[in-house]
Amino acid sequence: MPSRVRLTVPSDERSLPIVSAVVAQFGAAVGLTPEVDVALDGATQALVRFVFAQAYPGEVTGEVELVFECEAGAIRVTLQDWGEPIPSFGGAGRPVPAELTEVDLQVDDLRLVNLGSEGKLLTALLPAPAVVAADPTGHAFGVPPASAPATTTATADEIEIRPVADDEVAAVSRLLYSNYGLSYGHPDFYRPDWFAEQLAEGRVLSTVAVFEGEVVGHHALLREEDETAGETGVAVVHSAYRGLGVFGRLFAHTVERAQAQGLDAVFGRAVTVHPFSQRAERAHGYRETALLLGAVPASMAMRGIGDADVEVARRSATLVTYHALGATGPRAVTLPARYADPLRAAYALLGLEVAPVGAFADADDGPEIVARDDRGRATGVLLVRRWRPGAGRRLVHEIREMNRRHEDVVYVDLDLHALDAPALDEALAVLHDRGFFYAGLMPFGPEGHDRLRLQRIQAENVELERIVLDSADAQALHAAVMADRDAVEDD
Repeated sequence: MPSRVRLTVPSDERSLPIVSAVVAQFGAAVGLTPEVDVALDGATQALVRFVFAQAYPGEVTGEVELVFECEAGAIRVTLQDWGEPIPSFGGAGRPVPAELTEVDLQVDDLRLVNLGSEGKLLTALLPAPAVVAADPTGHAFGVPPASAPATTTATADEIEIRPVADDEVAAVSRLLYSNYGLSYGHPDFYRPDWFAEQLAEGRVLSTVAVFEGEVVGHHALLREEDETAGETGVAVVHSAYRGLGVFGRLFAHTVERAQAQGLDAVFGRAVTVHPFSQRAERAHGYRETALLLGAVPASMAMRGIGDADVEVARRSATLVTYHALGATGPRAVTLPARYADPLRAAYALLGLEVAPVGAFADADDGPEIVARDDRGRATGVLLVRRWRPGAGRRLVHEIREMNRRHEDVVYVDLDLHALDAPALDEALAVLHDRGFFYAGLMPFGPEGHDRLRLQRIQAENVELERIVLDSADAQALHAAVMADRDAVEDD
C-alpha cells in the first residue's frame, strides 16, 4: 500500500488527462471500487480546474502540486499552488465558492487555507469505505528501506568531542540530512561551501562528536558581528549514539567556546513541538525570555526524537532562551508600562538587574530602522534603533515592504537602551494598530542593546493550540503572549 502519491502539473488544460491517468493508476494500486475511482477523478478534475481558473487565470506556466493519500475509509486529495491569492473557505470558516458546490456534496472537509509565502492548500476528503489508513512506518508498494538503521558498540569515553575539521564539513551536512531530511530550520547548513566559508570567517564555530573517524554529532555557535550574544544550536546526534551523553558534552564545549570569545551571553531557539531541546537548554542554565509564534517552517521534521518521529504540518513556535555568561552589570533600559511586568520577569530569570537610562545619545550613525529577512524561514525582523520625527510613517512603510515580500511572520524589535518612554509609547501605538503583540525580551543584540520584540502572524497555517512548554516559566511567558494577543485584537 503506498502511503501517498505526489504529482506536479503546469496550469494548463492539457494537464487534465495526465491527472486522470494518475488517479486511475492510484485507484488500481490501492484497490478503489469503480464507483469511488470515478468519484475521485471527477472531484479532482473539478478542484484542478478551480485552481487553474482562480490562481492562474490565463496563465499556463504556473504549477499545481497534487497529493493523493489513504486515510481510514477515505482518500485525501491535497492541491497546493503558488498563484494569485484566494480567500480562505471551508471548515468552520466561509462557505465554499459556487464553482465547488457540487464537489462539496461529494466530499468531506473541503477547505482552502492560505500559507503565506508557501502558497495555498486546497484539501478534500473523499469517502472510500474499503480503504485503510497507510502505515506511516511502511514503504511505498512494499519496497524495503535502502539500509537498516545503524547501531554501535561505542562507549562514551571512545567518542571524541572537538572543533570540526575542514574535511568534515560535508559530513556534518549529511548528518543533518539523516536526522531532519531537508527541513532543518537553518537550511544553509546543507550547503557545505557556505558552511566552510562561515567557519573560515569565524561566524560559525562548530563542535563535532567523532567515533572512529565518523562524525556522529554536531553543535554550533553562530555569531553576528554586532551582537554580544551568540546563538547555540544546529544540534544533531546520530540515532545510534544517543543515550551516551554526547549531546551534553557537545553543548558544554560550545558554551566554553562562547566564553573564550568574550561573549556576554548565548541563546537558543528551542522548538515547541516536543520538550527535549527545551530541557537540554534549561539544564545548561538557559532561561526563557521570548516565545516566537510561527517561527519554525511547516516542513520541519525530526527523526527519532524520543519515542517517535515528529512531523510539523503547521508553522510552529520557537521558545527563545538566554544564558548570561558573566557579570554584565545593570541593564540601562527603559521599560514601557504595558510590558514592564513580563520584561522584569525575564530579566529576573536571567539574573540581570534593571537600571534607568542616564541619558539618551541621539546618534546619527546608521539607519533608524534596520530590516532583515530570513528567507529560509519566511520571516522578517525590523529593528527600531532610533525614533525621530516621521519615524512612525517610516515604520509603517517597512512593515508594508515585509508584507510585499510575503513574510509569514514579522517581528519588530524596539531598542530598550536607545528609545525613551515617549518614543516607545508612540512606536507601540503604531504597532498595536497593525496587530503586533508581545513576543518577549531579546537581550544582548546589536550594539549590545536589549530589545522588546513584538510579532504579527501573516499566515494561516500557524499552530497556536498545541504548543508544548516544559517549564512553569515558559508557560507563564506563553500566557503573557496570548493575553496580549487577545488584548491587541480587542483594541
